[in-house]
Amino acid sequence: GVERNLLTCVAENSIVGLIFLALREQFLTSDLEIKYFATVRGKTQVPGEAPRRPLKGVGTFLVAGVWMLLKNHLSRARDIVLDSEAGARKFYESVGFVPRGMSGYVLREPRAYLLKALLGIAHNSGNLGERAVKEIQGLIRRQVKVLRKGAKTERQVSERKVALSCIRECLRPGARPEFAGAAREGLLKYGKKIPEAEDLIRVAGARKPGISA
Repeated sequence: GVERNLLTCVAENSIVGLIFLALREQFLTSDLEIKYFATVRGKTQVPGEAPRRPLKGVGTFLVAGVWMLLKNHLSRARDIVLDSEAGARKFYESVGFVPRGMSGYVLREPRAYLLKALLGIAHNSGNLGERAVKEIQGLIRRQVKVLRKGAKTERQVSERKVALSCIRECLRPGARPEFAGAAREGLLKYGKKIPEAEDLIRVAGARKPGISA
C-alpha cells in the first residue's frame, strides 16, 4: 500500500535508483520528506553479465522528479526535506539543499545541476502545471545572472559550464517557449556582461517555435 510513495529511475530495463517519500506534517503545512534514497552508481553487477558502464546523474534525476511531483501535484506540501548521511552531504549541497537543524536538509533553490535535470523532464512532459513553469522560469533567469560573474575556482568554472548548458537547453529546437523566452529575456538584459551572450542570442533567434504547455 505504499507503492505510490516510491519513485524509481530505470535505465536499460534495470532499476538504477530509488527514492521513498513521506509527508511530514508540521502545524498547518507539511513537507515532502525523502525517507530513503539510493543509487547503484554502476557498482552492482550480475554474475556472468558484461560490466555496466557507470551511470552519472541518477541521483539528480530522482531529486528532479521529486521536485516536479511537489510543484505539480502537492499543493499542501511546502518544502523537500531529508536527514542526510555524512557521505551524501556533498551531493545534496550540489543540487541546492541547505542545512536545517542538526542533520536535516531542505531544498531551498535548485542549483544548475538540478535545473538541467528539471529542464530535461519538462521538455518531455506535455502536462506541466503553471506553478512549475513559473518557478523554472525564475531559475533560468537566475542562471543567466550567474553567467555575468567570472569563474576563478574549479567549482565556479564547473558551475558556470552547467549554467551555460542549461541556457542552451532552453534555446534548443523543440524546447518549451516559456523557457526559451525566459532565457532570451535574461540574455538581452545582461548580454553586455556575458561573453557568450551574442552566440546564445543568435541561437535563440534561429530556433523554431517549441511545443506549447
